[in-house]
Amino acid sequence: YKSIVIQDQNYIEQLIKYVHLNPVRAKMCTLSRLKTYKWTGHSVLLKNRSYSCQTVKDVLNKFGKKRSEQIKNYEAYILYESDIDENLLGYLRRSNFEVENMHSTSGWVIGNPEFIRNAMKKADEERIRIAEYKKQGLTVSDIVTDVCTALEIRETDLLRKGRDNNRSIGRKILSYIACTKYYIPVKTVASFLKIHPSAVSRMIVQGENLANENGMA
Repeated sequence: YKSIVIQDQNYIEQLIKYVHLNPVRAKMCTLSRLKTYKWTGHSVLLKNRSYSCQTVKDVLNKFGKKRSEQIKNYEAYILYESDIDENLLGYLRRSNFEVENMHSTSGWVIGNPEFIRNAMKKADEERIRIAEYKKQGLTVSDIVTDVCTALEIRETDLLRKGRDNNRSIGRKILSYIACTKYYIPVKTVASFLKIHPSAVSRMIVQGENLANENGMA
């Protein structure tokens, strides 16, 4: 698995095309078989198969408004549109072989010099914060204490299952703060709350607004 920070939104569709044509490029299947090939998300986007771990909304929304229109336009783009930009291909090929680190950016960030400098600065700041949190021995329990104090609920209540408003808000804020502010892994938070990691991922998104509303961002 590799995550790449990319500047230009115009490259997003081309990245989608690049990823889903990988099996064809590698001669693992033909273009005509791609729509049923199970080792790619392409078949899921066409609604020929389903994976519980794959969401299609963010990709298909770039190809129209109605789902039937989105699927039709997406398939046409994958099969018939022009080739992928050569500059992007060059970046991606270097990314496949270079190690992600602070000295070699082409392995993890694509953009103009200013964008790359800002990405490196942010990455350096995050590394410093993570090192400090580790030095302090910060745990999920420490964040739970702060969240419960702010919301005036008991820590034991936060771990109880149910849809009580304050408990639900607390878990969402906890997930957001722990994962995005302190870089605690999603799996660690999920294990603490005794829920599936995918549930924590959803709560992170919801928790941002709730954290802002409660003055905890």
